[in-house]
Amino acid sequence: MATARTYALSTENSPVGLHASDDQGLTWSLVAASGLVGSNLTDVKAAPYDSDIVLVSSQTAIYRSTDGGLTFTSVSAVGAWRLFFKSVDTIIAIPFGSAGSIQI
Repeated sequence: MATARTYALSTENSPVGLHASDDQGLTWSLVAASGLVGSNLTDVKAAPYDSDIVLVSSQTAIYRSTDGGLTFTSVSAVGAWRLFFKSVDTIIAIPFGSAGSIQI
């Protein structure tokens, strides 16, 4: 059985950005992440059904990739500090300064 890709954000140590591991975290590589804007990245989640679908949030937007993090497009102009997959097509985000959540 193939191991799903794991993602992590590095916001303070060099190199800063999105990193991926294909061996359960033994080794990590920096992902191209074209389209991610800003350095205030706050959360990353891979879809539980397809690790090529990746969400990254920042203080000002939420981004989605369907190619394993190589390219991202903005799916929301609202920043979030936490992301969750509710279903295949539904994302729940916890925005900054809010006691509630938004559905994307």
